[in-house]
Amino acid sequence: MLFLAIQRHKAEDCPGREPRHLREMSELLSQESLNKKGLKFIDAYVDHSCMVQASGPDHVCAFVLEGDSYQSVVDAFRPFPVEVRPMVSWGKYIEKSE
Repeated sequence: MLFLAIQRHKAEDCPGREPRHLREMSELLSQESLNKKGLKFIDAYVDHSCMVQASGPDHVCAFVLEGDSYQSVVDAFRPFPVEVRPMVSWGKYIEKSE
């Protein structure tokens, strides 16, 4: 199943501000680490504000993962809070209806 993991954080709490936090996040989401949790990394979309360290509204990052359980996605991001949504590929939905 596909999952969308949405991670929101305040600009001042951005993992990108601190090299140690960015390294921790990168290690948590490495393919090796995700494989151990039964997940496959598909893609990620990082808020431009994270990349330029802009202040203002919350930063939002979205990760697309494939796996067997909601809980494995939540666990993969721990200790970072994440909203997880099970997703269905629109292309597969269209193919089935034709």
